[in-house]
Amino acid sequence: MGLPGGKANRALIVLAVGVLDLGLEQGIIAPALPAIERRYGASPTAGTWLLTGFLLAAAVAIPLAGRIGDQFGRRRMLMWSLGLFALGSLVCALAGSIDLLIVGRVVQGLGAGVGPLALALARDRLPAERLTTAVGLLLAAGSVGAVVGLLLAGVLVDHVSVPAIFWVLFATALALVVLVAVAVPESPAGARAPLDIPGALALAGALGSLTLAVSRGSAWGWGSPRTVSLLIAAAALTVAFAVRERMARAPLVDPRALALRSIWSANLAMGGLGFSLLTAFALVPLIGAYPRATGYGLGLSTTQIGLVLVPSSLATLLAGPLGGRLIPRTGSRAQALVGTLLATVTYVMLALMHPSVALLALATIPLGAGLGLALGAITDLVALTSPVDQTAATLGLNTVIRMVAAALGAQIAIAVVTAAPRLSAPSALPGTHARTAGGAGLPPHLLAALRIPAESGFTNAFWVAAAATGVSLLAISLTPSRRADPARVAAGTLGAREVSPGAEVAPSPSGAPSA
Repeated sequence: MGLPGGKANRALIVLAVGVLDLGLEQGIIAPALPAIERRYGASPTAGTWLLTGFLLAAAVAIPLAGRIGDQFGRRRMLMWSLGLFALGSLVCALAGSIDLLIVGRVVQGLGAGVGPLALALARDRLPAERLTTAVGLLLAAGSVGAVVGLLLAGVLVDHVSVPAIFWVLFATALALVVLVAVAVPESPAGARAPLDIPGALALAGALGSLTLAVSRGSAWGWGSPRTVSLLIAAAALTVAFAVRERMARAPLVDPRALALRSIWSANLAMGGLGFSLLTAFALVPLIGAYPRATGYGLGLSTTQIGLVLVPSSLATLLAGPLGGRLIPRTGSRAQALVGTLLATVTYVMLALMHPSVALLALATIPLGAGLGLALGAITDLVALTSPVDQTAATLGLNTVIRMVAAALGAQIAIAVVTAAPRLSAPSALPGTHARTAGGAGLPPHLLAALRIPAESGFTNAFWVAAAATGVSLLAISLTPSRRADPARVAAGTLGAREVSPGAEVAPSPSGAPSA
């Protein structure tokens, strides 16, 4: 049953701000990465864990949050998720080392169930005639949060401090807990089923081991005992997770869905696209922050880096809703192909062209638009081609694959960059040209400690991302495309706007949710 108009409006506004906060939690980090690395004396590999740690935790937390919300109340679980945002932000604000900062980001990632829980609450409590508009608002709010984060990061880092970022996130999340308690009514609790905690632990262990091996393999040596042990552990835990999911009464993800061609091809497509998802947003801040004396760095401040990334996020914000309206005319597969092709062309351009501020700002616009079109269209393919009784499970699995692929892709991109030859004499670079994020010149000994890689590392990483989107193009061409029929719509399958408790909205290139 829907809420009366006034209460429904208040609840929707609070839910939209909650999803905006999810976008803010992710979008605010990318432009600040160079400044964070400099403050804590961290390498780009360690800094990228601030993105991937959040995503890995979210990949485990999202299906659990949906299950817990179903059984114990979605508003209650939404408040707990926002509380985890607040706790993680507090840990980050007080952190004295990059390791503790990463721990705080992981705790924030455990609160990423905010997205699907807000969508599910909207479905539960808003009148049916307002649901499509409400879902569009919630999806747009995530992209708006990402754009706000890109701009806010520069203001806070350049004019206040790095910890100020996390104090703002802490205050926002804490205020939202109160607003949700006051303005959002509880959903009815559903039937109780055992939570798949062993499955969640196995999945977290497998993802963490694999990502750590990938991110540190070049430094430790790919044949070193630590790297090999982590890879073996990741393989063993993956097998254990698959076995557990087949046995569990209420699995996190249903592995049987992988057998359908329509599902595995869409999952492969999402994996390829997800792999490239964060590449530009992990590498562009580094290119922007490195000094001009490197020959390719742009010497930008954190504010300027954020402004360079804004056009891409705005393109995603516009392309997502537009793609949703065009799907009934173009078909999901055609739109997914166009969007993925735009992303591929962008990465080829970035690999071939010498960096400049104009290039990075303009070339990433088709990337943002392509991701906005393709992510929603691939999700729509999964919703339309999966059996009705397995739609929620297959959407949840597709979400996990995307997030895991994005985390791995970001770490591999950084590993490729750091594996490139170092600039021959970084300590000789003039201090007056060593203007990095934050706007300050660096003394020679600190500049030498940066161990700045050659431009070829970035070129290689962009080629890897282009290859991943090429795999996605091939997979999309293998995916059957069919429109939703009235019976599926009546059964609750909403195509590209499918809303299920365990399915999280797709992220924008900065990591925030979008269409």
